[in-house]
Amino acid sequence: MTVAPDVTLGQAGRLMREYGVNRLLVTGPDRRLLGVVTAADLLKVYERPDDEIRADLRQLLATLPRRDLAFDVRDGVATIAGTVEEALTATLLERLVRDVSGVTAVHSDVLVTPPTAAAATPAPEPQQHPVDGWWPTRRPARAVPSGSSRSDDRT
Repeated sequence: MTVAPDVTLGQAGRLMREYGVNRLLVTGPDRRLLGVVTAADLLKVYERPDDEIRADLRQLLATLPRRDLAFDVRDGVATIAGTVEEALTATLLERLVRDVSGVTAVHSDVLVTPPTAAAATPAPEPQQHPVDGWWPTRRPARAVPSGSSRSDDRT
C-alpha cells in the first residue's frame, strides 16, 4: 500500500487501521519509493516530554486573548483551568490544546462566566393603538334593529 509524501500522520494512521497494515510505502509522483512509514513512527509524536508540550502550550496560550487560565501537563495529559466569557471560547481552547503535538488527552476545568451586565430597566408597557377605530378592550357596536329606542348598545 502506498501514500504520497504530503499525507498527514492522521491520514496515514487511518489508512493503516482501515486496511490492517503496520507500514505504508511513501512514493513520489513518478511512483519511486521515497521511504516507509510504520505504526511505530506514528506513535513517536506522543513520546514528547511534558516540558516540551508545556512550552508549546505556553506559546499557544500567549497568543490568545484570555482572562484567567492555567494549564499543566502530566504524562501527555493536558489540564486547563480558569474562566472564559463564552462557551465557544472554552470549546475552541480545548480543541487547540488537543492539537498540540504530544497531547494524548485534555482535561478541561474551564468555567464560562459571562461578563456582568448592568441591571436592566423594565421595558415600558406598550401603548394601545386603535384597531379599526376601536380600542382593543372595547367591543364594536352591535347592530341595533331599526325602530329600537336604544341609542348606544356598546359596552
